[in-house]
Amino acid sequence: MSVLQLTLLLIALVLLGAAVLRLLWTPRKPEAQVEVAAGTNVTQPAAAADEPAIELPDPAPTLQLLYSLAFSSGAGVQALSPVAADTAAQQTDKSELLNAAAQLLTRIETRPEYAPRRPQLLPQLLTTLNRDETSLRQLAQLVGQDPTLAGNVLRLVNSPLYRTRPEAVESLERAVTLLGTTGLRSIVAAALLQPELTGGVGPLSRLPTLVWDLSLHCALAAASYAILIEDCDPFAAELLGMLQGLGTIIVVRVCRDQYDLRPQLPADFATVHALLEAWSLPTARRIGETWELSDRISTALHDQLMQTGPELFSPLGRALRFGLLAGAAAVLVRNGQVDLQQGRELLGNLQDSRLDTLWERLTRNRRRVC
Repeated sequence: MSVLQLTLLLIALVLLGAAVLRLLWTPRKPEAQVEVAAGTNVTQPAAAADEPAIELPDPAPTLQLLYSLAFSSGAGVQALSPVAADTAAQQTDKSELLNAAAQLLTRIETRPEYAPRRPQLLPQLLTTLNRDETSLRQLAQLVGQDPTLAGNVLRLVNSPLYRTRPEAVESLERAVTLLGTTGLRSIVAAALLQPELTGGVGPLSRLPTLVWDLSLHCALAAASYAILIEDCDPFAAELLGMLQGLGTIIVVRVCRDQYDLRPQLPADFATVHALLEAWSLPTARRIGETWELSDRISTALHDQLMQTGPELFSPLGRALRFGLLAGAAAVLVRNGQVDLQQGRELLGNLQDSRLDTLWERLTRNRRRVC
């Protein structure tokens, strides 16, 4: 090794030693401690605040107000006639009615006169909608296989809840073009599940129409909540909204038939409401299981029966709870029983801009339905 090479080597060693000493003696700034949750996109700002939690009040009081509308004189939900004290015979009759109805509803899936069969096109609809490549043409062809279904779709397209334009929609092709895939699937599902709404007289004849109107509003609200808040399947939320309505209408029919067997006993709101509150959701769950719908549908219905806060519900369970609450409040507004502000107050401490447009849609074109 030459003298020049040796000199350069010594200089390099000296500079390297100085750099190491400087690194060891310079105080290091503390590193920011950032926790990243599993599945979080690390490119997002670590300090981004989560959306505030939405409170979901129990919908039972609002549903009670809505059901009482069928028993009111038309002057408002508080206009129920005073309830006289029951005689001993009436108390016995009511007890027998409640027990007989409970026995029927416990095994409702074995009673074909009450439990509807699964709609023939429902499996095809579910399969078609679960395919990403599904086109409007395919959905239109599916609807066109059933003339009755096609007629119901057109009727719903022109209903106040779904209608978006002043002019009436008179052809299925036009409906498909206006609605798009998302809108069409909502209306097709509603048309498939809509029960036969029988007439008659008295409060029990008005309840089915009122309940189905609630179901349509509940389905729309639940689906929107599923998309905007929970990021879960909106079509499953729609099915839940309509399935709970179907269960409620079955309970009404059982109740009506039990009253028909006891003509001496007038229908009273307390008895009917007790049956609706106890059996509507369990009946809907049994129907869903009989139709072999998914476990998440059954779970979401079961969530409503839990004595816990909605934070422990499944995402679809919370969507259904919101749907019931917002749907009932909206139908009360649309029937002129409460004003817009009172209806919003029924939603509790629900102040979320993401749901403002939904509330406006639910309550537009206010009208009476019963």
